[in-house]
Amino acid sequence: MLKTGGNVKIKRILVYGPIGSGKSSVLKLFKEWGAFTVDCDHITHQILEHDPEVTPILTEYFGSSILEKGKISRKRLAALAFASKKNLIALEEILHPKILQEVKRLYSKNKDLEAKAFVVEASTYPKNRGEWQQFFSTKILVNATREIRLKRAKEKGYSDEEFSIRSEHQLPIDTLVAHADIILENNESINQLKQQFLNKVTT
Repeated sequence: MLKTGGNVKIKRILVYGPIGSGKSSVLKLFKEWGAFTVDCDHITHQILEHDPEVTPILTEYFGSSILEKGKISRKRLAALAFASKKNLIALEEILHPKILQEVKRLYSKNKDLEAKAFVVEASTYPKNRGEWQQFFSTKILVNATREIRLKRAKEKGYSDEEFSIRSEHQLPIDTLVAHADIILENNESINQLKQQFLNKVTT
């Protein structure tokens, strides 16, 4: 069941989970249900392409090799970021505050709409959790077995190695579970996921 936070006009919900768990499918269900939905990956892409502050900060840390025709290459940046925990933490410290700032701007702009909830999909649970925890009234973990997650990731073009590297750099499942108000196990069909969604989220 969804929780409300303080005097918010609509519920603020974070959907998160490990790579290949099916977060986008849950976000789609929320949209069909009548929620206003936000994809943090899309926000990240917009920041990397259009925020004038980001390019010099990232090139100072990661070097000019992340540039392609003067623009940040997400593929090159990801390769360097996932090369070490230190690099990934540095990237998150640069981007996560900007992502949350944009999430809050979108909420302020749309909170008076006739939406059932304001739902944000994050590719991972932020390691710097304070402000994110305070902002969201409900946190939903989407999970699946490693075998199924790997299959889905490969369908999206990730190699076994890329999947393993990204999985290793995400928070342990016990930590993800500990922060969840609701857990959706996405190991079967979309219909089974939808039934869980209806039972656990919308009732």
